[in-house]
Amino acid sequence: MKKINYKYIKEILETEKARKILKTGAALAGAAGLALIVSALVVNSLLGRIIHSRPEVVIPDIEGMELNQALDLLAETNLSLLKVAEKYDSTIPSGSIISQTPPPGLSVRQGRAVEAVISSGGQVVFVPDLIGVS
Repeated sequence: MKKINYKYIKEILETEKARKILKTGAALAGAAGLALIVSALVVNSLLGRIIHSRPEVVIPDIEGMELNQALDLLAETNLSLLKVAEKYDSTIPSGSIISQTPPPGLSVRQGRAVEAVISSGGQVVFVPDLIGVS
């Protein structure tokens, strides 16, 4: 009669268990990866619909306008104004728009901000009174 090698049988059984565990782990990892890819595609699709759901408008020309006039005009097209700088300019009244970005005539989605440089008017220079001083 042949002698049964229990140690060898135990090794085989442990190897089979390890294979089953590895197969189960691989299946779970594959399912998780697939779920991640599907989730990314769904989020991308939803964001695309949200972003592109706003209609396009044409940027109006606000250069040279007073700030209140520019704000009213931009509000009509659902655009906002972002003051990026103030600059001295003796040719443009204080509180008026010197320049804008994006330029007028460009099509953009509603809700975008138009960046503007605002005039501070002419620069004031204080000169001391030197009359009678030698």
